[in-house]
Amino acid sequence: MRYPSKLLALLAVAFIYSCQAALLGIDFGSQFTKSCVLAPGLPFEMVLTSDSKRKDLSGLTLKSSPGVDGIERHYGNSAANLMTRFPSQSPFFYKSLLGQSLDPTSKLIQNYNDLAPGLSLVPSADNRSTISFSILDDIYPIEELLSMSLIDIKNRANNMLPESSNKVKGVTITVPPFFDTHQRQAILDAVELSGLPFVSLVDSGTAALTNFVSKRQPKEDETSYFLLYDSGAGSTTATLAAVTYEKENIMINIEGVGWDKDFGGQYLTALIKNMLIDQLLEQNPSIKKHALMTDARALSKLWKEAERAKIILSANGDVTCRIESVYEDIDFKGFLKRSDFELALSSDTHRIKQPVEEALQRGLVGSSALDWTNLEGIIYMGGSTRVPLVQKVIQEAYPEKVLRSINTDEAGVLGATLRGVSISKMFKSKNISVTERAVWDYSAKFSFDSEPVLIFPKGTPLGTKNSIVTNFTDFQDFQLFIAENTNDISRYEASQIPKITNDIVRDDYKNIRIKATFELTSSRLVQLAGIWIEGLPAKSASKTQSSLTSDTPTESLKSSDEAKSTDDSTKIILSPLRKTLFPKLKYLAPRPMGISSKELSKSRINSLDKADHERRLKEIIRNDLEATLYRVKEIISGDEDDFEDSTANLTLIQLVSDALDWLEYDGFHASTTQLNEKLTEAKQLLADNQPIKPAFKEHQEALDELSGRLDKLRARFQSHPEEDARILKSIVSDIGSDASDLSLIESEAIKILEANIKERKTLENELDKAVKLSVDILGSLTEHDYDVEKYLDILEKLIAETEKEEDNLNLSKTKRLEDFRLLLSKLNTNKDEKATNEQTSKAQENDEL
Repeated sequence: MRYPSKLLALLAVAFIYSCQAALLGIDFGSQFTKSCVLAPGLPFEMVLTSDSKRKDLSGLTLKSSPGVDGIERHYGNSAANLMTRFPSQSPFFYKSLLGQSLDPTSKLIQNYNDLAPGLSLVPSADNRSTISFSILDDIYPIEELLSMSLIDIKNRANNMLPESSNKVKGVTITVPPFFDTHQRQAILDAVELSGLPFVSLVDSGTAALTNFVSKRQPKEDETSYFLLYDSGAGSTTATLAAVTYEKENIMINIEGVGWDKDFGGQYLTALIKNMLIDQLLEQNPSIKKHALMTDARALSKLWKEAERAKIILSANGDVTCRIESVYEDIDFKGFLKRSDFELALSSDTHRIKQPVEEALQRGLVGSSALDWTNLEGIIYMGGSTRVPLVQKVIQEAYPEKVLRSINTDEAGVLGATLRGVSISKMFKSKNISVTERAVWDYSAKFSFDSEPVLIFPKGTPLGTKNSIVTNFTDFQDFQLFIAENTNDISRYEASQIPKITNDIVRDDYKNIRIKATFELTSSRLVQLAGIWIEGLPAKSASKTQSSLTSDTPTESLKSSDEAKSTDDSTKIILSPLRKTLFPKLKYLAPRPMGISSKELSKSRINSLDKADHERRLKEIIRNDLEATLYRVKEIISGDEDDFEDSTANLTLIQLVSDALDWLEYDGFHASTTQLNEKLTEAKQLLADNQPIKPAFKEHQEALDELSGRLDKLRARFQSHPEEDARILKSIVSDIGSDASDLSLIESEAIKILEANIKERKTLENELDKAVKLSVDILGSLTEHDYDVEKYLDILEKLIAETEKEEDNLNLSKTKRLEDFRLLLSKLNTNKDEKATNEQTSKAQENDEL
């Protein structure tokens, strides 16, 4: 197990587990996805891919499956080679399309078509104005495809958990800081489809900074500024944080962000791909550029080679590129220099440091900019920070500020998991307080008002609640619009207001108004926490108790005049008016998935999951069937003397040959029931035609005899400690001793017992191994096994050695006991001499007297 850092490992060990659940952190990147699971006994463990890698390609391939299984899904790295073979069926790197509208003229769609030219983008159903993929004559919403990948991650994480733990009970996912409400809501829809319990979205820069701070040596009572520079595959962002350590508390305050949505590793790869296309067309004038640019398979191969070349140019000055059959059986060989690549990028070098300048100059707290010289350091994250030109621009702009103290591949996912601990309260950990902030203004506007009201200004800490109040006099239906960065994102529709307010007498109340309370959640989504009509009673107004106009119980005080009233009902002072409303939420385009869309996607995901399970089960049965048939073939092809009826060999050979032919030609189309029937027949065929060893009965008797010897040895071991103690006691009682020598006698006796027990314990461990081997042999050997004699020889040697060691221990014990007898004899001799001397001395004293 590899820990990201010593401090983080200690932090994980310090957790007090409040439950047996597991928390999953996911760093969902434009090109790669990393996952980390945290559970009791499994601290911050990376979720490995199917090929045992620590990061996975973001996407999957859907291909037709042979037989009756329909669609077969291959995820991440396992689909890497399928991307170029099936480009129209491989939706990869689609993160930037989440929550976006399909506008063919937009830069976003053009960039993605350049990245994945074989894929067909279509509008989603139900007029949601979002993007779906047309694959194998079916339409897949982008949220549904993401949920499939999340389910695959969830299954791999659950397989890692110890049996004592429950399954994954919470997930946090990283997002770029520039993701708006539509994009974040699309991820939430995918999480819901996957069945994962949602905890929160976490900005990727905040997650990486949390990881960085958790393992850094603190400076007590000082505030340090750090800037995380994240240049990933799809974008480049900068996150400025003020970090303060106070005793055992760590406080991270996000004070600035900046970004470039389009500049990243994929942009650099596209530059290199265009350079390779130019060389390919120059070498082959017969290739028409228009024809090449419409060949999805050729463009996929060129992109894959450009990605490889980019990685090599980060370490070397040049690279040779080769692509077999790039277009119409034409092989391509190209040559690129790093200097040529940097020249092509020279017009965009200002974009490398632009996010840093934005984070420093347009902060989220106050209006003043932070000078870069006040930075404690700039932290690199993301694969594109390995590009030499990117490093050169940052180092020249901010000399001696770059820190290289985090794992750029895993800092995000480890930090997201740590943030999930803090937000979900699933585990208790050290106090790391993180203050994330809104990067845009959020406002609300009632349909009967002319101007919107700012509810969450830019820089508002996440988790904040705020209320707005407006006069309400017409008692008619209304709408409440929510805007993000001046763009309307949703509306709340309040209907049947006249019916709801029918029992309100307007003259009884003054200052009737509507109050709405909003919350800016930890995922940076605005939610309506509550909305109601309220008003204060007029001074002269009074009502009977039976006609109060409040949906909440209140206490009222009776006046003396009311007490004297002769009315049948008791009059009381009116309580303040408060009627709760329940408006319907309507998202504006691009809209998230509706209930019907989600149900349709869930149904298809369940069908595909069942088909995957059935496919894996059939693969296991096919492999078992094939192995059994070849085992039968091996037996009947051996020595005929081993068989009771060797004349049946030709018939058996034909049966096995027919079964293997069926497996090869019809096995992939067969059902699970058919495969199981064939497997049962094959196993019966194997059982009926196994060679029989005539000496098995003798071997079984020998094995039983060895087992009996083991039982006797164990019984002897169990009696030894009591026997040793009894012998020591008898020696003491036979020889006797003075009470003054008792401590010495006890000490020697204890030493003898401990030595005997220690030596026998070592031997008993070896004996346990022999017993276990004996049990395994007894449970596994059959009359058809060829290795009975070998097993018996091994067991015979183990028992013989154990018996020999037992004899040696008996000799050692006898020697210790003899030494003990001599010690007691010597003590008794000394005692007799002492007594004689005392008698002589007394006699002399008497003579002198």
